[in-house]
Amino acid sequence: MVKNKETRETLASKLVSTNRSINITSLKVDEIAKIMEVSKVTMYKYFSSKEEIMETISEIFVRYIRNGANINLNDGNFFDQYLNVFEQSIYLVYFTSNHLNNFKEYKIELYNKLSQAKQHRAKQISDFYTKGENLGFFHQVNASLLILSDELILTQILDPSYLIQNGLSLEQTLLDYYQHHKRIVVLDKYKTSVDDQRAVNFINKFITKNSHNL
Repeated sequence: MVKNKETRETLASKLVSTNRSINITSLKVDEIAKIMEVSKVTMYKYFSSKEEIMETISEIFVRYIRNGANINLNDGNFFDQYLNVFEQSIYLVYFTSNHLNNFKEYKIELYNKLSQAKQHRAKQISDFYTKGENLGFFHQVNASLLILSDELILTQILDPSYLIQNGLSLEQTLLDYYQHHKRIVVLDKYKTSVDDQRAVNFINKFITKNSHNL
């Protein structure tokens, strides 16, 4: 049973990582099997229907969103956790920005689960920023506006047409946004406590792995 679950999630994950411009909820079963790189017969060994495939994908999204928000407020290294939040924000937009509305049109129950997971994450991050502020590490920020800003700005940054129209490179724009974000959140005297090289390495790895699917 565990093996079947792992195989199901491995197959469903191939749809998650496909080109972001593709509406995965509108794909036909033949197209889904092709992306999964299996025959329809094999696909139906693990999924009884297209709906079950979409439910599995939504479960993957929900788990990722919720797990990424499990911030340990008692962990003294707030700056590593700050980078965790920033990195997850990029991946969250990359994986869900297009798919969220597609799920809303496909099945409202799945959309609601994703929305609830995002609300859970927002609450966790808000508590994190408040704790950092109380400890004197962070500026006073409106967490809700910052989270919204991340979503809107990163959605634009990860849109190739926006980058082309404005003559921007993805790498430099993400690096610039990281520095901008750090200036907003982290007090000046603690900026050197944030591992900039880790951010650079993450952005380079993210682009290498995912730029072809933008």
